[in-house]
Amino acid sequence: MCIRDRDTTEVDLTKPKRQVEGAGPLGTNQKRGFYFHPLYAVNSDGVVQGVVDQVVWARESIETKLTDAEKSKRRKQLCFEEKESCRWLDMQQSGEQIARANPETNYICVADSEADIYELFLEASSFPANYHLLIRGCQSRVTTTVSEAGIAEESSINEALEKVDFCFDKQIKVGRREQSISVDDAVRNQSRDARTATVSVRGTTVTLRGTHRPGGSLEPVRLNIVEALETAPPEGEDPVRWLLLTTLPIETDEQLESILQGYVRRWTIETFFKTLKSGLKIEKLKYQKLDSYLTAFALLSIVAWRV
Repeated sequence: MCIRDRDTTEVDLTKPKRQVEGAGPLGTNQKRGFYFHPLYAVNSDGVVQGVVDQVVWARESIETKLTDAEKSKRRKQLCFEEKESCRWLDMQQSGEQIARANPETNYICVADSEADIYELFLEASSFPANYHLLIRGCQSRVTTTVSEAGIAEESSINEALEKVDFCFDKQIKVGRREQSISVDDAVRNQSRDARTATVSVRGTTVTLRGTHRPGGSLEPVRLNIVEALETAPPEGEDPVRWLLLTTLPIETDEQLESILQGYVRRWTIETFFKTLKSGLKIEKLKYQKLDSYLTAFALLSIVAWRV
C-alpha cells in the first residue's frame, strides 16, 4: 500500500528592501512568494518515497477591496477549472494515473480539510479498484435518502452519524496547534496543547446531494464516512473530532482502524514542509528572481524528503 498526501504551503520570499522579481502576492500585497502543492508518497510503514508530482504557482494579483461575501460570490461564479482549488483535482488525477499503471499496488490519496471539494468526490466513482480517496471533511454536507414510499428525504452527514453506534475507542496523539488567523472560527482553527486523546470511532455510508455549480448541478455521490470523536475531552479543551470521507471499506473494526492510520500518515507532509523551511531555509536564500528560487527549490525538495 502506498499513501499519497496532498497539501499546500506558501513560500514567503518577502524581502525588507528589494522584492524578488516574479514573486506573487500571498495573503496580502505586502507578502510576496509562491505556492507549493506536492503529491507526496509514503508507504504503509511510514517510509517516504518522494514527491511524485507537484503544482507550483505564483499569483499575478489578489483582490483586496472586496468583502468576504463579495469574494465568496465571485468564487461561486467561476468554473471549477478557473479556481486555484483545481490543483487538488489535478494531483488526485495524477495519483490515479500512477495507480492504473501499477495495478498490483494499492494507493490511498489522503488530504486535509481544504480538499473537502465536491468535484473530488465525484471523480472517485471512476477510480480503479486499487485507488482510494481519504479526505478530512470540514462541512456537514447534505445527504439524501429515499423512503419506503419512494420520497427523497434530506438530512446531513452529522445526522446520519448520530444514528450509528460507536464501534470502539482508540487513543491518538494530537499535536500542539497555534490558533490560525482566519475568519472561520471552526474548532480546527483554535489553539490547543499536545496530548493523547481517547476517541470513539464509528462509520456509515451516505449519499451526498449533488452540489450546484455554474452550468448545472453535479450528480449525487455515495461515500463512506468515518468519525473519530473525543467524547470526554479535558476540562477547557475542545474535543478532537476527525470527520473522514472515503471510498475505503468500513465493514469491520480493522478497516475503520486502518482508515485512521492512513489519515495519521498525512502528517509526514508537514514534516517535509518544515524541513524545507526551517531546516534548509528555502525562504532565506538571496536570489533576485523567482526562476532562480524555483531551480534551487527543485533540488532542495529532493534533499528535504530524503531527510
